[in-house]
Amino acid sequence: MPTLETLSARLDDSPTSEGRIKNIHLIAATKDPAAIPILAEYLDVEGPVAEAVIAGLLSFGPPVAFPLRQYLETDDSQKRRNAALVLARLGDAKACALLATTFFDYTVGPLATARWLVLECGKKGVTAILRHADYDATTFTQLAVEAMAARGEELADHLFQFADDPKDSTRFFVLNALALMPCKRALARFRRLYADRGAVPQERCLAVLALGKIEGAAVVPGLCETLADKTEEPYLRGDCALVLADIGDARALPFLEKAKRHRDWRIRTAADSALAKWPGSREGSDTGRRR
Repeated sequence: MPTLETLSARLDDSPTSEGRIKNIHLIAATKDPAAIPILAEYLDVEGPVAEAVIAGLLSFGPPVAFPLRQYLETDDSQKRRNAALVLARLGDAKACALLATTFFDYTVGPLATARWLVLECGKKGVTAILRHADYDATTFTQLAVEAMAARGEELADHLFQFADDPKDSTRFFVLNALALMPCKRALARFRRLYADRGAVPQERCLAVLALGKIEGAAVVPGLCETLADKTEEPYLRGDCALVLADIGDARALPFLEKAKRHRDWRIRTAADSALAKWPGSREGSDTGRRR
């Protein structure tokens, strides 16, 4: 095995990314604490080499945190970001917050900020996003659903703590994520939202989506009743139609057939869309009637 000094020299002299990555792996494999500052010198790189440097530093575990914290204050934005990725993965709240404030600066690849905070940093990363980031519902919920598959109920339980957040946007994004997962723990919360006509309309629509995913056929009678209820919001009735199509229970067909002739275009359009995507159907209601 070459000495750390030899490996460091090879890393400096390597003309290709492949060569640098190979030497970075070898340096990290020494497990010598003296390798930490050597790897830290390469925190200003991007792409696959940066991935190798970050993985190498993380292989040393918590002892790498102290020497890297100085880089959170550097003027070199790339070095600051890569140091933050390492520290955030180790649970450093300041690093998580720093990354969250640049939520959209890096959006692709394994080191994308949002992906890293959700998938790699778990609860602290999600908290940083909700408290510090200028995020949007689509990006956040996609990441939350992906993280759910990777981390199971752990992340869902943490998100659930924000379901009653006083900030409207935070509450909506969290409920959206919990609905798409879907999070069974939030079932009672979604049932209350669905039944509460005084609740925020968008949140009631999320409740319809969540109940359809969690309860399936059991919620069909209630959704049909809402779809037919003239006193309910048209958008909520429309969402009921779409969720009924996702469930695919034939009991909903008469209600959808009637709704597609409704004078309100929002309900009519939703019913048409629901019938068009009816399970196993190319012609919507005609196929549905043969079920």
